[in-house]
Amino acid sequence: MSVTGIDQVRGRFNLLMGQAQSEKTERAVTEMLILGGQYSSELTPVDTGNLLRSQGRKVWPTEKGMAGAVYYGFKYAGYIHDLTGKLKGLPRGHFGKTRAGVEFGGGSLNGRYWDGPGGDNTAEPKFLVKGMEEMAKEAPAILKKIYSVDE
Repeated sequence: MSVTGIDQVRGRFNLLMGQAQSEKTERAVTEMLILGGQYSSELTPVDTGNLLRSQGRKVWPTEKGMAGAVYYGFKYAGYIHDLTGKLKGLPRGHFGKTRAGVEFGGGSLNGRYWDGPGGDNTAEPKFLVKGMEEMAKEAPAILKKIYSVDE
């Protein structure tokens, strides 16, 4: 007795398996981005809160699977991220005056430079890179959880 349609069954099975793997991969990337974003938020300097509120994440398909990114959408985010932290712990004050006598710098003038979300001095330069490095330590556990086969 011959079985007909086996090629269609195999094709459909492979399609469904690929789709399931893609969904799991997207979920894994999303979970890692959420965790990396949380760690980055803890290290993000807060003056008015605009920078922290501008954080977002994006996941997209690639030829080899999925990719993703955590980003800060506020226009000065890259500049703040790359600062040295030289003013860390100093009160937010004006840097000086223009020739016209107008004070500049200092942001809101409240708190200290590199105060974190809790108002403490926990923010750090390269906050996004450091947050993602922290997440990377937990990435294997995330992948294991998502790709494990339930019995």
